[in-house]
Amino acid sequence: MSYVTGGLAYGRVKTSDLLVNTGTAGLLVSTCPGPTCPSPPTAGNGTKTGWTVGTGAEQRLFGSWSGRIEYLFVNLGRTHSSGIFPTGNVTSNSVPIQVNLSSKITDHVLRLGLNYQY
Repeated sequence: MSYVTGGLAYGRVKTSDLLVNTGTAGLLVSTCPGPTCPSPPTAGNGTKTGWTVGTGAEQRLFGSWSGRIEYLFVNLGRTHSSGIFPTGNVTSNSVPIQVNLSSKITDHVLRLGLNYQY
């Protein structure tokens, strides 16, 4: 038996931001909030809702046993954050830059199953 499925999806999403600057002074890593971050980017955890669509098949194997395979594509939308990051070492005077980040949150799920009918 083959089937198509779809519906509501939800998931917990954790976001954080990191800016790595490889300037002439070498590798400098700046994580906000820091001593020179006047406006840290938004970061955190939350539950997002979206949609899912997929397909699958189930086949009787032997006796009361059956096997199934299912593929789902999950889309939880986008997450956005922005902030002002320093362009140098966070302990020195630096010129801040505006950074806007956007991420598309999707996932691919493959499920295999073994069922026993009693």
